[in-house]
Amino acid sequence: MAVLVDTYLHLKMLEELVSTLKKKQEKGVAVTISLNDTKDAYEQNVSSYVKQTKEQREQKANRYYLFNGKVVWQNDKALEVIQYKAKNSVPTSKEEDYPF
Repeated sequence: MAVLVDTYLHLKMLEELVSTLKKKQEKGVAVTISLNDTKDAYEQNVSSYVKQTKEQREQKANRYYLFNGKVVWQNDKALEVIQYKAKNSVPTSKEEDYPF
C-alpha cells in the first residue's frame, strides 16, 4: 500500500528533541507513526510519538508526541476518512525531566 502523508514538526519540538538526546547521550530516537481511519478535530489522522517499550505500553504510560499530520494520497486516489470529535488529552512525561 502506497501512502503520502503531510506533517509539520515545530522548531521548538525539534530543539527539545535534540537537547534531550544530547543530555541522554543518545545518537537518535525510535519513532512510531500511527495512521488512523478517522480524523480528529483538526482534520488530522496521522500521529507520531517516541517508541515505547513493552513495559511502558503495559503500564499505559503517556506517549511523547512529536508531530501530527494527515494522509493526502493512497494508491492513486485521495483518501477520505470519517471525522470524529477529538478527546482533549495532552500527554506529559514525569521521568527525569526528560520529555521521553
